Amino acid sequence: LTAFSTVQLGRLLEESLVVRGRTVAAAAARAAFVPMSLEDRDALAGIAAEFAAHRDVATLRILDNAGSLWGEGGHGGAEGRRLLSARAPILAVNPGSGFPRVLGRVEVRMDASEISRRRTALVGTSLVVNGLFTASLLSIGLVLIRNLTLRMQVMVDEAKWVAELKRSNRELEEFAYVASHDLQSPLRKVAGFAELLRESCAGKLGAEADEYVGFVVAGT
Repeated sequence: LTAFSTVQLGRLLEESLVVRGRTVAAAAARAAFVPMSLEDRDALAGIAAEFAAHRDVATLRILDNAGSLWGEGGHGGAEGRRLLSARAPILAVNPGSGFPRVLGRVEVRMDASEISRRRTALVGTSLVVNGLFTASLLSIGLVLIRNLTLRMQVMVDEAKWVAELKRSNRELEEFAYVASHDLQSPLRKVAGFAELLRESCAGKLGAEADEYVGFVVAGT
């Protein structure tokens, strides 16, 4: 994202700088056609100095069709800097044909060093913004992963607990079955002999004995 933003901003800044250079060159060319028609070098030098004072203009030169320099303006220290060029023709209307006649040209070189500074500032800002955005996404992702991990751990614990409970219930059922089976056989024997005792001794041992035998039969 930072690289893409830097490239796009640099391209836009260069296009904007070239457009400003063409605008300055066209304005200087319109102002220069009368002095150049009169061959007024002093006026052309003044025009060059005036338009060269615009922001980001490194040098501005006014030349005739032969390439001779008629006026020049600009600030020093442009050597070693990245410059973007723009130009505009100096036109005068030809009374005979009605078509414009080219008297010369204005050449402008724009200082592009500000683009590098703006790119550097953009890189720093983009790194901070994109870094904070990425850190936020990572933080949110870690929180979501942690919550998901905790939920999965709870589910695993619940599954283990349910499995342990099922195993315990199964063992309890097996124990109950075994205990019930082991108790049924002797109790049937006790019940059978108690019934025989009640039938064979009924009325012989007294009413109280008959009552006790009835309790044994009912209890078994």
